[in-house]
Amino acid sequence: MSEYRVVGLPTNIQFLKRVAQSQEFQGAELDTGFIARHEHKLIPEARLPTNAEIATAAMALNFRESIQSADPFDLLTSYKVNQPARKSCQLAFGEEVYEIVLDQTGVNEYSISINGSEAVNCRINKNSVGGFDAEVGGIKTPVHGFKHDNEFHLFTEEGGPVEFQMPLPKYLQMTSGAAGADDAVAPMTGTVTAVQATAGAEVKKGDLLMTIVAMKMEHAIKAPKDGVIKSVLAIAGDTVERKALLVSYEE
Repeated sequence: MSEYRVVGLPTNIQFLKRVAQSQEFQGAELDTGFIARHEHKLIPEARLPTNAEIATAAMALNFRESIQSADPFDLLTSYKVNQPARKSCQLAFGEEVYEIVLDQTGVNEYSISINGSEAVNCRINKNSVGGFDAEVGGIKTPVHGFKHDNEFHLFTEEGGPVEFQMPLPKYLQMTSGAAGADDAVAPMTGTVTAVQATAGAEVKKGDLLMTIVAMKMEHAIKAPKDGVIKSVLAIAGDTVERKALLVSYEE
């Protein structure tokens, strides 16, 4: 199951993997109360990404193929005149935002600092199975990474998938109509069945804004924070794409 990598909709692959790995399942200790008894192991609480996962995602996003060149600047440090040896990027996970600084020390080799933390030596290379071998602080891990719109999905054998957001600059959000960090978006492609939100209304975090039906299941779209609604961008009957902006807030 570790070889399945699905992007674009939630799956229960990690749940099934934990079930298959449990000693009770392997010992056929099964009945209708199996999931309830072992819920803490089968459905653990969501965790934040580790610094190693954040650094790996940043390296994968900045990865460049090896260049066959006689230019010593390419072969030694990737330095180019008028181009910075320092790169930076921003990744988000839930409400957490990570500022990553990559000081390049070689081809796909970096000294990486996250949110001002002490820098760690890292490197990344393509492997023979279509993914990457990432080394962070001397520990090597095989990973796969996929960029999908403004998301980056990192798959590891041990920790399962980590879905990072790549926040757009404010000016791009304004010109593209993209959702801000605290706006309400569709969790998956579906059909809007009811709209409770209205422009100008004041809402509290957790208030019901609208409902959509996807994959024959009803999903409640709730207010992600307290605030005043700026606009409602869908009406009942609309089909909306995954991550589509549904409700925006006043600044």
